[in-house]
Amino acid sequence: MKTVGSSGRAMVVALLVLGGPAVVVPAAEAPRPTVARPLLVGNWADPTVLRDGDDYYMTHSSFEFQPGLLIWHSQDLRSWRPVAHAVVNQEGSIWAPDLVKHDGRYYVYYPAAGTNWVVTAEKIAGPWSKPVSIGVGRIDPGHVADDEGRRYVHLSAGYAAEVSADGLKAVTPPTKVYDGWPIPRDWTIECFCLESPKLTRRGQWYYLTSAQGGTSGPATSHMVVSSMTTVGWHALRPALFATGASRTRFHYFRYQAEE
Repeated sequence: MKTVGSSGRAMVVALLVLGGPAVVVPAAEAPRPTVARPLLVGNWADPTVLRDGDDYYMTHSSFEFQPGLLIWHSQDLRSWRPVAHAVVNQEGSIWAPDLVKHDGRYYVYYPAAGTNWVVTAEKIAGPWSKPVSIGVGRIDPGHVADDEGRRYVHLSAGYAAEVSADGLKAVTPPTKVYDGWPIPRDWTIECFCLESPKLTRRGQWYYLTSAQGGTSGPATSHMVVSSMTTVGWHALRPALFATGASRTRFHYFRYQAEE
C-alpha cells in the first residue's frame, strides 16, 4: 500500500488481486464537521427515500399503526411535511418498506403477516390501491428494473424474485443471487443477518446496499455492505464493492463480474 500526496489530498493505492487486475481505490476524505439535528421527532424507523425530479418522498416502518405507511414530502431533505397514508388497513406489522416510481406510477413494497405486499398510486397523494400480496415470503423487499423492463424484488438473505410487468405478482420463486460480505470469524456479531436490500440504478451501474451483522448485538455487529455490477441483478453474487465497518476497520473490494 502506498500513499501519494496530490493537491493536498491523499490517495491510497490499494493493490488487490482477486482473480483480476489490481484496482486503485481513493482514500475517503475527512468528513466535514456536522451537528446532528433530528429531522422528525417520533418513531420513524427504516426510512426509504425516493427522489422524483425536484421532490423527495419518504415513508418508513409503521408497524401495527393504522392507517400506515405515512408518506412525507421535502424539497431540501431537511424540512418534511406529511402528504398521505399509503395503507389504510393492513394485517400484521409493516416493516422496512421500499418506495419506488416505475413507468410513471408509485409503488410501496413491504413485508407484513408472513408475506410481501405492494400498494400503488398514480399520484403520491393517492388514492392508493388496496394491499396486494406479491406471493413471496422473507422480508425487506427492494425493487429494481433492468433495461428490458424486467422487474425484480430483492429480499432478505440474498434472495430475489422476478415480478410481473405491473409489479403486483412474483412470477418466479425466490432464488439466491447474493451471498453478502464474508464477515471475519474473529468479529463479535449478533448474527450474519443479510437483510434490507435496497437497489439503485445510476448510469450503467446497479448498486445493492444491504445490512449485515444484526441490529441488537454489540457495536461490531452493525455493518453496511454495498455491491455494484454492470451486468444486472443476477450478477450480484460476487461482492463487487463491499464495505464492512467493525472495530473501526473499513474494507474495500472491487472487481468485475463475468458477463
